[in-house]
Amino acid sequence: MTKRGRKIVARVVMVAAGLFVIYLLASFCIVSPAGELAAREARLRRELRLLDRKNDREARYLAMLGKYAAATYGDDPVKVSEDIRVRLDRMVEASGMRRDGTARPVTGRSRPNAYREIGWQVDLVGTLGQAVDLLYVLQKDPYVHRLEGLSIVPQRDGRAVDLAFRYMTIVLDEALLEMQRKVGGTTKTIRMSTNAVDEASLPGLADNPGRAEYGLIAARNIFRPYIQKKSRPDTPVARKRSKPAPSPRKSDRNRFKVVSLTDWGDCSDISVKDTETGTIRRYNLGDPLAGGKIVMVDYRIMPRPDDPELLSTSRVIMRLGEDYVAIELGESLASKHRLDAAQLPEELRRK
Repeated sequence: MTKRGRKIVARVVMVAAGLFVIYLLASFCIVSPAGELAAREARLRRELRLLDRKNDREARYLAMLGKYAAATYGDDPVKVSEDIRVRLDRMVEASGMRRDGTARPVTGRSRPNAYREIGWQVDLVGTLGQAVDLLYVLQKDPYVHRLEGLSIVPQRDGRAVDLAFRYMTIVLDEALLEMQRKVGGTTKTIRMSTNAVDEASLPGLADNPGRAEYGLIAARNIFRPYIQKKSRPDTPVARKRSKPAPSPRKSDRNRFKVVSLTDWGDCSDISVKDTETGTIRRYNLGDPLAGGKIVMVDYRIMPRPDDPELLSTSRVIMRLGEDYVAIELGESLASKHRLDAAQLPEELRRK
């Protein structure tokens, strides 16, 4: 290579080295900081969006918390428990149901610095229509509440039901009801109001369109057993009567108890149980029983003859000579008692 060529190569190498040094300086002084600044800007924008969403959620949650707090009974657990008891008593009275035992306070879940659950366990007895009335009133109750363990069980006579449930509500903690918030650089205390619901009002049951929808439950009588419709023959057929069960002897009547007075359409199933052997005998209208002749199964709710403060839901009535005697459901044949004219059903008074 000539001397001139070597000079040209040397100059080219020097120019390339200078350009490389300029690139390194530009990358170090301009490009790299610009990239870091862009990444930081993106990170800050992302954090700002998260903070904006958090602030929006906080405003929504505070509005929801204020709404729920206004629908609670208060922040004193002892007073809230008593308020629940009084309100439940008013609801039960409005529905017409009656207590089956003593109501008792119960507690549920608890979250520190948030809330606790308290309520009452209620056991009631009444007709299916009365139970529906109470469920409607509970559904329309404006206080924050939840029903747990709800059960409706028909009684043996099929005319009453046992209703049981737990009425639970929440008591908010002071940490939620009184919060510290920064507004415009200053710290303000926000206090959630409670017990703002009008506790004096209960939804009406008479001529209420909303209650009419619930009435379908009682109208369908879901606890009534299925009764197959009997086809009527073209020509009348004499009804074949089964041989009546023998009536227990007078000396054995203490061991026999009336255990069922079920109404099956046009028929009444009168079941008497031998408490010693466990066997059950069934009787129909017109059969002899306890020295008399069965004439009716009475489903009126009447005071018990042995304790007028208690109620009896049904009884079997027999004719004994010129008198009428009755045996209450669940009692032995020896406990039959005479019915005066005022105690007789309207059908028997006319005879």
